[in-house]
Amino acid sequence: MTNINFLSKSTEISPVNNDIVPQTKLPSFLPAPTGVKSKLFDEFYLIYRLGFHQPLRVIQIVKISQTVAALILAPYRIWLYNDGLLSLTDLNMSLFFLSLASLSLFTFGWAATRTICYLYTNIECDRVILSHIDFWGRRRDTEIDTRDIIPINDIETPNQIILPFKRYSIDGTMYYSSRVGQILDRPRFNRIFSGIITQDKKDWW
Repeated sequence: MTNINFLSKSTEISPVNNDIVPQTKLPSFLPAPTGVKSKLFDEFYLIYRLGFHQPLRVIQIVKISQTVAALILAPYRIWLYNDGLLSLTDLNMSLFFLSLASLSLFTFGWAATRTICYLYTNIECDRVILSHIDFWGRRRDTEIDTRDIIPINDIETPNQIILPFKRYSIDGTMYYSSRVGQILDRPRFNRIFSGIITQDKKDWW
């Protein structure tokens, strides 16, 4: 697992969980990569990007700041009310905004931390690096084995715009979109998410 601090871009490498369920052997045919060569990861190519990681990061930081500010102001507003310097209506409004800020932070944070912003793979397509933001708005990169990814055909997908990303080795679901996001290398994208390889660049999805 590779954790990258978004601000300092320092890299810490941790052991990767290789306790996975083997799948069908990777087909021998793989076309030349059409993705963008990564400047962060050697021998990896960017094959998918959502393009909203910066707005997601900024909004998450704003949400955290808003909630912290509301938490700081709440005791002060309660003290003013106890001293008769604040009406009950104003106090209730303050507590309402605190609750609203906390709820919006939790809701947006839950969605943002489960959204795949970037996807990288090597030429052989046997290793994958996915990037998303964490709760604090920092970029996080995770390297996994391609065989650990559950094919999309084995997952129930009632929503065809936002698709689930699941792994054999851990619980939990992340999300990506083949319609909103930009696919830069379709054969490798198909291999990762559907377990197959196409020899052309036409839309398989």
